[in-house]
Parts: sequence; structure tokens; C-alpha cells
Amino acid sequence: MVLVSGMTATTAILKATLTTGVIVLAALLLVGKMGTFVIRFRNNNNNNTRLISNVYDKCQKADNYLNRRDFKIRSSDLTYDAESRCQSDVKKESGEREEEFVSQTRQQFLLVPDEYNAQDVVQCIDSLWIKRNKRPITIAFVGDSTTRQHFASFVRSIPDYDRQTESLYTKTVEILYHDDMNLTSRLMGNLKISFYWRNLINEVMLADFRRWASTEDHAQVPDLILFGATVHHMIASNNVTFEMYEKLLVNELVPLMKKSLLVHPQQEIIWLKQSLTIEQLSPADENHVAYGIYPDKIEKYVAILPRILKDTRVVIWDSINAIAEEYIRACGLTSYYDRQDEHEYQHCHDLIHTGMGAISLGTRLLLNHICESAESAEFS
Repeated sequence: MVLVSGMTATTAILKATLTTGVIVLAALLLVGKMGTFVIRFRNNNNNNTRLISNVYDKCQKADNYLNRRDFKIRSSDLTYDAESRCQSDVKKESGEREEEFVSQTRQQFLLVPDEYNAQDVVQCIDSLWIKRNKRPITIAFVGDSTTRQHFASFVRSIPDYDRQTESLYTKTVEILYHDDMNLTSRLMGNLKISFYWRNLINEVMLADFRRWASTEDHAQVPDLILFGATVHHMIASNNVTFEMYEKLLVNELVPLMKKSLLVHPQQEIIWLKQSLTIEQLSPADENHVAYGIYPDKIEKYVAILPRILKDTRVVIWDSINAIAEEYIRACGLTSYYDRQDEHEYQHCHDLIHTGMGAISLGTRLLLNHICESAESAEFS
């Protein structure tokens, strides 16, 4: 994904490359009117192609909707196309049958832009509830303010039949919004969606994961945990060095996550990979300088995740990063054209927190990920 690292009115070559399609895409990302995607493999599962079809399905499902590898943003659509990558797997399994199968299915990688309405969400939650023998579904968002954004966006997708929302003012609360929250719905099978304000890997956060890892009662732990807490470890005033952060991951947090996943096979943990910022577009104020959150530092902190999370069932969600980067690029476009609105282009004055229009696209990806599990052997 190409990012806009800096623009000036005198950069004629760059200006020429900013096509109408790119500008339209950027605006759609900001206002949240663009749909998301579901990829469907509609193969001819006859006796000659079933083996290869299964290989394709297995290859595609390995990435699901959270992996960025095959995720592409174009001016006209969003795509998730694993065909070229999966063909190598097909070749290993099928040998000479590959050419015939690929020629039959090349046009059958269909893009289906699914946007979950209220009825779809209810059907999804009901399916999961029935699949779990009518045990309540529990989803927990654990982390910092970016994770809270995803919590807020996800909650918007839940129909308000009898929703009850509770704010829990705990000792971790320091300023507005830094509180834990619970949303419950009895009519939706006692659905519970929670947000835990945990911006740092400290004793408060570790106590949560110890509690979940130490009980064998599945009803006492979240079925799905969306975790994201990175940038606060970069702020100098929090007195956490990079080496300390890595040690906390390796020695404390990740072992607890692994144990919880082992004790609770139905549980899933999704690690929200921190998105980059654009240094040249960041506010040049004293607070921002004090925070010191810049792209090169973020890259350093997120680069260690694949190694540390290897051989765990923790899933890294990085397809959302592509959407966030396009959002930031849109902010760059408004800066390039000298737009002087109070908030530039909605939320572009805050480049740590991606605009809610872009976050809503992430919610749709997350819903596709969760709801497709209702049709598979997962999340049971």
C-alpha cells in the first residue's frame, strides 16, 4: 500500500498521479459508505475436482478476513484474492490435475460485498448461541483507545432490543473514557460484549488473563478476545523501554494467552496490530513531541509479534492496517489541497485514532470472521 508521506503544492508529478478514483476511494473510507467483502469459492465439487477444491478452501481459510496478505483496496472495490498463492498448494496436492481445475475455476473466485444488517447480526449470534448449546456468547475488547474504537463500532452493529450498558469505574480510570464497560442483551441469548481499559501490560491486565487461564469453566471466560495495547508502551512518561515491553510479552502476557487458549479450546484471541501514523502529518505540538509515537517506532514494536506469537493460536489482525493507511492517505490529500476545515477531513487532526468510517469497515471484516465460524466447526 502506498502511503502519502508528504505533499506540497509544488509537487506537480505527485499531483498528476492523484486520480479521481483514488480521491473517491479516500473519501469513502473516511465517511464509511464503502462496503466490505466476503470471498466465496464456488467450485465444481465433482469427483474430479473435489480434492483440489478442498486444497483451495483450506488455503483461503488460513488467511480468513484478518490477514492482509491477499487483501487489496482498489478504486472500485475491496478484494481478497488468494488464487495465485493457493495455486502453489494445489500443485503440490494435485499434480497434473491442476491445469484443468484452474481453467474451470478461474472465474469462480467471486467478490461478494457483505454488509451485515440487524437481521444478519441476529441470525449470526443466534447460530453461535445454538451451536454452543444455548450458552451465552461473550466477546471482550481488551486494550487501549484504539481497541475502544473497535468496541464502540462493534456495539453499533448490535440491535437494541433490550441492550443494557454498564460503565465500571475501576481504579484504572484516570480520565474520561478510561473505564470498563459491559453491554448485555438477554433477548440475544444473554450476549455479553465488554471493554477492558488496559493500555499497558501491567498487573491489572495480567490479572485478567491469569483469571481466564486458571478456570476450566468456559462460561467464566470470553469466547473471543480482541486485544490491542501497543502505543502506550512507547510513551516516555510510562517508563517502559522496548526491551521491557518485549520481555513482558515473552515472559508474562503471551504464556498466559497460550494457557487460556489451551484450557478453553473454543476461545479465540485476535491481536489488533497497531497501525502506522504519518510523521509529516502529525500535529507539531508539545504533547505529540512528548509522546514520540512515530512510524519507525511503531514498526519496531510490531515487527516482533510474528516471532513471539509463532506456534500460538493467537491471530494477528493486520488487514485493518491497510484500511487505516488509506484513511491517513486521504488525510494527506486534504492537506495537499490546502483544506483548512477545523477538523480537516473529519478526524484527520488525530492520526493515532483512525476515523470511525474506516473503523466501521474493520467491524464488517470482524463480523465476517465471527459469523462464518457459525457455519464451521469453530467457536463451538
